[in-house]
Amino acid sequence: MTAITAITVITAITAMAAITAITAIAAITAITVMAVMAIITIMTAMAVVIA
Repeated sequence: MTAITAITVITAITAMAAITAITAIAAITAITVMAVMAIITIMTAMAVVIA
């Protein structure tokens, strides 16, 4: 019984950690993409103003 409980707890923690990591990676990726798009937009706007 104790072994089964321990395995269940470890599995649950591992699953939560994996989900958290995936969520964090997805969030970082989204933020990075948005930042790059914002930089490109600003650069384009500056180029238009200079031109």
